[in-house]
Amino acid sequence: MTEKFCPWPVPLWVLGAVGLLLAGWLGACSADSGGSSEPDFEVEAGPWPVLYWTNSNSAPEFQWTLTAAVADRGVIAPMNAQADCQTWGGFATLPDTVSGAEAAFNAAGIPLEVWMRPRNDGSAPQFSSADDLGQQAETALSQFQACAGNGVEVKGFLCVHEDTDIGPSGVNCDSLQDAFEAGVTLPSGGTAAFGVLGAPGKMTTADVTVAGGELYECPADPNFCYFDPPPCPTDAATYGRAMATWLNANADKAPASGTATPFFGGSSAGCPLEYDGLPAAAEAFRATATPAILSNLAGLGLWS
Repeated sequence: MTEKFCPWPVPLWVLGAVGLLLAGWLGACSADSGGSSEPDFEVEAGPWPVLYWTNSNSAPEFQWTLTAAVADRGVIAPMNAQADCQTWGGFATLPDTVSGAEAAFNAAGIPLEVWMRPRNDGSAPQFSSADDLGQQAETALSQFQACAGNGVEVKGFLCVHEDTDIGPSGVNCDSLQDAFEAGVTLPSGGTAAFGVLGAPGKMTTADVTVAGGELYECPADPNFCYFDPPPCPTDAATYGRAMATWLNANADKAPASGTATPFFGGSSAGCPLEYDGLPAAAEAFRATATPAILSNLAGLGLWS
């Protein structure tokens, strides 16, 4: 089983008719619930424990506005380069993508680690067969690290559940999760982390470091609609509040695993968030989500 990141505990005490009552552990809250009927909790909100990011060919570089208040640390999982480290399909070269993200996180004072996301360019797949997936993953991680640039130490692997071109039949996020749970060794030694990104139901995935849900594909796809009602929010705070309100009403999408990670969407998303709106959206999400929801989240994610 891979490492799990626990949510951030802050004790909350409420004065009631029977005296002081320990109400629970709260990660973030606010007196402004954006019109929600949920109770107000006057506790100072801290940063998200982890901020995850992965890119697309329409936005290959990290362009989000970061401040130290957004997250305690970052994890990026950029698309892998081709076998010869060349780029394709609008993606930037892997060293450029990694170094650009490093500069943004360093400027905000947020420690950063790099994970691998397998290529799915439709030509030579990342995995050649469903056999020996653990060994194939170790080879792929070594190749990724070699392509990523000097000084990069890859730490994990992010699988996008809807990707169908990373290997032949039998190679998918589910079979890869089994391989990683059995143990995949990093090029630098140690055990590789593993995560899954997909539809909101994937936040229920157990025994992974990050179980991501794409909460931004609305109204482009009626099966991916997490704002009620559409259209998409037009400002950052409303965006964050709307996602949290949806999760509050759909708590089964973020079970008590401590790995569930909602993702915001960038310019190519069904419901995009402006890059400079990240700090406000992240804070509004924390201020609106219930303590029960926040206690089950590992962090926040970004898709560009």
